[in-house]
Amino acid sequence: MAAAGSYNAVVVVVGTDSTTGSEANDRSSLALPGAQASMIQQIEAANPHTIVYMETMGEVDASPFLSTTPALLWSSYNGQRQGAALADILLGKVSPSGHLPFTWYADASQIPPITDYGIRPTVTTDGRTYQYFTGSVSWPFGYGLSYADFRYSGLSVDRSHVDANGAVTVSATVTNASRVPGATVAQLYATTPDAPAALQRPVKRLEGFQKVFLGPGQTRRITFTVKIPDLAFFDETANRYQVGDGVYGLQLGTSSSDIAQQALIHVTGALRPVPSVVTVQPVLPSDPANGVAQRVFSPAGSMIVPQVTVSLSDQSLYGYITKGQSTPLPPGMSVRYTSDRPGVVSVSHGGSALRAVGPGPATITATVLYHGRTATGTFVVDVQ
Repeated sequence: MAAAGSYNAVVVVVGTDSTTGSEANDRSSLALPGAQASMIQQIEAANPHTIVYMETMGEVDASPFLSTTPALLWSSYNGQRQGAALADILLGKVSPSGHLPFTWYADASQIPPITDYGIRPTVTTDGRTYQYFTGSVSWPFGYGLSYADFRYSGLSVDRSHVDANGAVTVSATVTNASRVPGATVAQLYATTPDAPAALQRPVKRLEGFQKVFLGPGQTRRITFTVKIPDLAFFDETANRYQVGDGVYGLQLGTSSSDIAQQALIHVTGALRPVPSVVTVQPVLPSDPANGVAQRVFSPAGSMIVPQVTVSLSDQSLYGYITKGQSTPLPPGMSVRYTSDRPGVVSVSHGGSALRAVGPGPATITATVLYHGRTATGTFVVDVQ
């Protein structure tokens, strides 16, 4: 500690390791393990030109030294080149551009017990994550600094009214307002400002981000494409995703809290689901009565019942669900089967009927067409 005062600058490396927590052993505290916080305070008292580098498994409590630390750098575990990477940052060879992938809470008291899986705030809890947390934070989700300074301006959308199945293009100008090169991570968030409180919508949701490299004084126009179906919420009553009518905000900033500009769009119309995932559990006509849910091997000459299941983009399910349960395919949806070995499994009646013909394996492809979009799934039939 005494020697620290004789140097031009000091780099203090602190952090956590496998003894702090693991897959099967949760941390009981956010404090830096051992006497590391005290060590930082003593070194900073000896030398005000101190850089603190924290390499930790998530957030730690930095409050004991935060007010006296002139430079603080955090990362998760960096691998074998971590020393060279740290040197490049500290010496200015590379301008830092990383941003926090989580909310850095102010202290452990803001976090509910480990057995509490609720994410929304209640009368006794502040909620979790940038989407729902209502308390104060040390650093917000998406936070990050650079040696360069950046300005965001000119946010615009190509349309202010859009159908639930459409998309909007969001544009903005990013300027490096400093004399050094650097990179910024432009982040686009979506909000639902007019949603009723009873729906408990998140404060905002990250819809996209771009890392932008700019030289001193350089300006660039960036664009984001927001697909309106991505703004859907799951409706437990309807058992599917739905896009609600109303106003949506599109916010551009450098973190979930540091918002530079916002644009509003009006969304109307119903979400038009399209095929997403196709699965098949083939059986013989007599199998369901005998308790056989799916088979691979089929005798030659037998008819094959595909038992197709179609999951749409709104997560609704049609077709075979499980034994004794099925939902008719919606009007306008068609299913067509093709075989890579017609001599093993033949397809007839316009692609709807399957028959085991000769010995060997065959791969069958099911193609579902609905609302002008297709999705496919494959399964194997082994004829014996």
